[in-house]
Amino acid sequence: MGTSRERTKQRWELRNEYFETLKETASFVNPYVENFIETHFQLFPELKSLLLGRYRSGKTQLRSSSVRFSYETVGGKDWQKIVPACAAVTLRETGYYCLDDYFDSDAKPEDLPLFGFPFFSISYGIISELGNSFSAEQVKGVLRELYMLDELCGQGFFVEQEGMDNETQYMKKVYGYNFWEQALRIGGILGNGSSEDVEKLGEIGKNIGMAIIIANDTWDFAKGLEDFRLGKRTLPIMWAMQNVESRDRDTLESLIGQKHLSEEEIDEVRRIMVRNSVIEYGKERANGLCSVALALLSSFPDSKARSMIEFSTTMTQKNKYYKFLKGYAPK
Repeated sequence: MGTSRERTKQRWELRNEYFETLKETASFVNPYVENFIETHFQLFPELKSLLLGRYRSGKTQLRSSSVRFSYETVGGKDWQKIVPACAAVTLRETGYYCLDDYFDSDAKPEDLPLFGFPFFSISYGIISELGNSFSAEQVKGVLRELYMLDELCGQGFFVEQEGMDNETQYMKKVYGYNFWEQALRIGGILGNGSSEDVEKLGEIGKNIGMAIIIANDTWDFAKGLEDFRLGKRTLPIMWAMQNVESRDRDTLESLIGQKHLSEEEIDEVRRIMVRNSVIEYGKERANGLCSVALALLSSFPDSKARSMIEFSTTMTQKNKYYKFLKGYAPK
């Protein structure tokens, strides 16, 4: 009994430490980004207002924190020195969200006339400030990873826009959007990790990033079925169409792609996905990728930073969305 309580206490302590660390990272990154935009866009007040309005300042900046975690995992000190790199990664995330919002909307948002591209340019400009603390080779390495991030995200975007009707295409999209691979590699480069360490961190990040996307597509059924309404054939939907009984499959086929579902229809889709273990399947697929990442991560020395990366994988298995969906299980 005591051992179980102790483990529970340790998990809660780690959880609290994890979210406090995310908040701490954001408390440095967000003001840095906002100050950079304020300073460099003084002559363009309308664009400055647009950029500041679209920047995800209120978020805890998980991806910029992942740069910090990998930096410290390989022994990097004084993480505030890498704030420009953290900011560059989160700015690219913001740019991609702008593109995603635009192309997923029927009525194209009027406040996205540039579709987020200025955020990409700003992220490159910010990287130059790393030259004050890091070698030219390290800065070049960071730029290479940003270029690769663009290439991979472009691949994911292309596959998604073309339409996904099989798992191979879906996994190409997931890999393209994983984002963690480059974030962890950037931290490893700036932390003076060996080439082997940087490669390993990239593999860890790839698996975690892909797991999070699969999990996000799975718990979307608790958030309003956005992907389902848009007609996106995510992994849970593909698996459901192949494995549920014909009556349930017919129901899903008749509802997918309908943007205006009634509450009763939403509940029915959720019941089908839970009753047929589709949600559990999504969690299992995400967990398999996380297991690969955690095995690789265990080769690094035990540290707070390593434990933060480890804890980040728990969101693929436990969160409020999964808890909500359990309410749709058969009585």
